[in-house]
Amino acid sequence: MVFISILTPVFNGVEFLEQCIRSVRSQTFPDWELWIGVNGHGDDGGMVAQLASHFSASDSRVHVVIQGPPLKGKVESLNHLVSLTKTDWIAVLDCDDIWEPLKLEKQVQAIHSHASDAVVIGTFCQYFGEHYGKLTLEAGYIEPSILERHNPIINSSSLIRREYCTWKYDEHHDGIFEDFYMWMNICLLGKKIYNIPEFLVWHRIHKSSAFNSQGKSDHMLRLWYAGQRIISNKSD
Repeated sequence: MVFISILTPVFNGVEFLEQCIRSVRSQTFPDWELWIGVNGHGDDGGMVAQLASHFSASDSRVHVVIQGPPLKGKVESLNHLVSLTKTDWIAVLDCDDIWEPLKLEKQVQAIHSHASDAVVIGTFCQYFGEHYGKLTLEAGYIEPSILERHNPIINSSSLIRREYCTWKYDEHHDGIFEDFYMWMNICLLGKKIYNIPEFLVWHRIHKSSAFNSQGKSDHMLRLWYAGQRIISNKSD
């Protein structure tokens, strides 16, 4: 029985896709399916679709979806992919990132024990590629006020209850901070998010990665969220 659907949109970072897929197939927790959305590579998905189809041919849990025009951008890609799933939990894995083998197993353990009422479960991560280091975030349940200061959930670490998976373009950044914006909206609904204090995700830093290519600040988004929290607190 499939328990987790993994979404991997592919536009940039194609050269890292094989390593990404292999990290999913190496998971000690086996009850997953992987949806690879090939976006912006022509009507037939080009060489990217051919590479991904090599894995789907040998593993029935891997599905390749060609996302041709007019669909474009990561937000639309993710919403399309999640519409194809039927599982209760959704994981996101960017195509240039990789997971430790125990990543999903640890998160499923958390779902059934100490984080049973969380709707988002993340983990700590390590950087690799053009920059190396460890990113230590808040552990356990995350106070909603933390999101006024920074994003506490690594996108490629996230495991999300399916009913809360609605990615949107925020008015300030046209979808660059689509994950942060979703965590904010989840917190504004009064739902809980949680971090496992273990380094279970590797986030690759390279020239076309979101880490160093956008050069934009999330300051205005954080101000918006702080204002929404004030309004919410006054109405309670």
